[in-house]
Amino acid sequence: MLNRSTACLLLPRVRQIFILASLTPAFAMPLALAQGNPVKFVAAPTVARGGPGSGAYKAFAGRFSRNGPLDVVFSGVTDNSPNSVNFSETAINQGNGVFTTVDNHGGRANDGLTGPDFGADLNGDGITDAVTSVYNQIQIQLGSVDGTFGDASFITLDGGASPNSYAVGDFDGNGTMDMVVLTSNDTMVILFNDGAANFHPAFTYQLPAGAGEGGVLVGDFNGDKLADVALIGNGTVTLYLATHGGALTRGTTYTIGGSPVAVVDVNHDAFADLALLTPTGVQYMLGSASGQLTAGKKITVPGLTGELVFADFNNDGLLDLAIAGTSPGPSSPSFVSVYLGTSTGSFGSPTVYGIGNSPVTLMAGDFYGSGKIDLMTFDSGDAGLSLLQNIGGGHFKGAPVTHSINATGIVAGDFNRDGKQDVAVVNTPNCKAPCKGTVTVFPGTNSNYFSPGTTYAIGMHGVAIAAGDLNHDGYLDLVVVNSFPGDAADTSVLLGKADGTFQAARNYNLGSLSNDAVLIDINKDGKLDLVTAGGVALGKGDGTFAARKPFPGFGFDGTLHFAVADVNGDGKLDVVLVDSGNFGGCGSEFQVLLGDGKGGFTTGQNISNEFGQPVTSMTLARLRAGGAYDIVYSYVGGCNAQVGGETFSGVAGYIGDGHGTGTFTNEFSALSGEEFSDVILNGPVVVADFNGDGKVDIGTGTIGHFAVALGNGDETFQPQQLFTADIANQVYTVPTGQISRVVPGGIVVADFLKDGKPDVVLTSGLGVARLYNATP
Repeated sequence: MLNRSTACLLLPRVRQIFILASLTPAFAMPLALAQGNPVKFVAAPTVARGGPGSGAYKAFAGRFSRNGPLDVVFSGVTDNSPNSVNFSETAINQGNGVFTTVDNHGGRANDGLTGPDFGADLNGDGITDAVTSVYNQIQIQLGSVDGTFGDASFITLDGGASPNSYAVGDFDGNGTMDMVVLTSNDTMVILFNDGAANFHPAFTYQLPAGAGEGGVLVGDFNGDKLADVALIGNGTVTLYLATHGGALTRGTTYTIGGSPVAVVDVNHDAFADLALLTPTGVQYMLGSASGQLTAGKKITVPGLTGELVFADFNNDGLLDLAIAGTSPGPSSPSFVSVYLGTSTGSFGSPTVYGIGNSPVTLMAGDFYGSGKIDLMTFDSGDAGLSLLQNIGGGHFKGAPVTHSINATGIVAGDFNRDGKQDVAVVNTPNCKAPCKGTVTVFPGTNSNYFSPGTTYAIGMHGVAIAAGDLNHDGYLDLVVVNSFPGDAADTSVLLGKADGTFQAARNYNLGSLSNDAVLIDINKDGKLDLVTAGGVALGKGDGTFAARKPFPGFGFDGTLHFAVADVNGDGKLDVVLVDSGNFGGCGSEFQVLLGDGKGGFTTGQNISNEFGQPVTSMTLARLRAGGAYDIVYSYVGGCNAQVGGETFSGVAGYIGDGHGTGTFTNEFSALSGEEFSDVILNGPVVVADFNGDGKVDIGTGTIGHFAVALGNGDETFQPQQLFTADIANQVYTVPTGQISRVVPGGIVVADFLKDGKPDVVLTSGLGVARLYNATP
């Protein structure tokens, strides 16, 4: 905690101070791009969102207008506490990845429109209609050309049965979509369609007890051009083969060991097959003219969980696989993995894309009208639709992820001296101290991928990482610091070697736990020193450090962040730190520490705000050309009854006075996020000229997104832009006796493509996500 005896400047109405301490320096760029351009990153856009949302119900693609490419119906809940509001909307495709939304009046009206269950063209007009289970009835709503649905008609099942599962198909061969329904009475009912979406019961089949709780899939498993039914449940699949009168003949029951199950034509023989997701991969069951299923190839693909679709993404005639889900771990990162099929019937290594916020639905279709199959997810975390555009060759326009489990801190540098920017990532394990984390170094390629990484053990959990030449041998070294008590060390040093690899970690106890680390020459002796939350350890020039010199006037309680710069213009490096949570869990205090050029500091200005929100990260940057350093920080929280509203989270700061005194005056705001939405801006804050107009911009992270506010060069900012990318804080829950800890995801800015534009690389529990700058 900061020393309360220091002089304190209390600024009025300082709201929700939440500092994001960034170890990434400002990224200076030439004035090569047009001033005022919006920044563009290669990312999967969120093309529609139901509002500040916290829940998703269902989504499915179809043609709900006559605009051309596929549209999407999606439903969910917007959690504007204390009221939760259901919605059902249609995202109408305007082309080129642009969607407009309309309320579609679909689903169960008495439930506040929880949305339709699925869609199909039931009356042959080319527009997808909506089908919804409503207690013991099935509701039909015909689609209009404007994305809305008309008045409901209802199908009542015999015997008071309720529909549990249903699907559509042409069972009698007359060209209209009929329906198969599994009921609560353990029956399977075939409903014929008269062509105008009027249904009547045609056949009812009694099933074994409990079978009505299963599911039904429809496909032509024997190649007779009629829709057959696969009844799935209790570890079995039973085929029911259609006859030309629409009746079904029960076929063989097979034991299966996987879920979910999809209908595909694996071998292009015009017989529908089944693909099952198993704990070890994908198992195919192949259709045949006899209506028998035969065991097909079992493809080992470890770790598959989530929603899956099969399609030919690279137009090579082979079946490819995409899976969307959320990985287990401290940050529960969301992803889409794409596996391209090979000529041998197996799948290649996946390409992983960080996308959205907890996807619950994965859809495949030509959403751009390009003839290529794109991917779209519906995400429960923000009730939004995220679109991955197929850009050819089975690659998608999104933020690709390089796998590195439980990635937290990150730093960039040319570690192997090949002229390409590499990254080093801390992988923080979720275990009770003492335990050991790792560092993985991924060589850069000047292209949109990293080469395979090399992993090094360190003697502690590890959180933040910094790079610099500690021993003057011309090779970059790495220093990792720790914020977890109870480990055998709090600092690990990995000295670089001539071949771009690193020596084994040397572990030390410098007596400081820290979320941040900076390597910089504090005392101007030509040797890099280590700055952490607990003070400065002067470098000896041989890869080791002297005893830590504590900062004056505070005791570290784990909520501290800091940044280093010459804030008073005297040629000596200073430190600005912030301590949060001093006022009953709220508030923040900024303390300026003026350097003496020898590694010592005296206390300067103190900015105290007991009504502010806790700070999560901070940096120092000159936001005005030729101006003084400003404080830039992010914040989040619901303190002092300040709940909700546009200032629940965001990025703000204090303006440097510019007179060489190292003091700060007026506040400014750059980014803001609401509490009851996915836009909670609590990731590290970075500064760079992202759009190349010569003005400093600000970026930060939110769950599933990177947010950017373009600077106007005067401490004011343009409206924020959001880009889909996998970033999230990691919440580590440890056994009784140790508290849970939040470790922020990392962000680093560098020119990874060597095109003169600052790119962004982010970390989460899934790995390293890459946002490549595509600003023209």
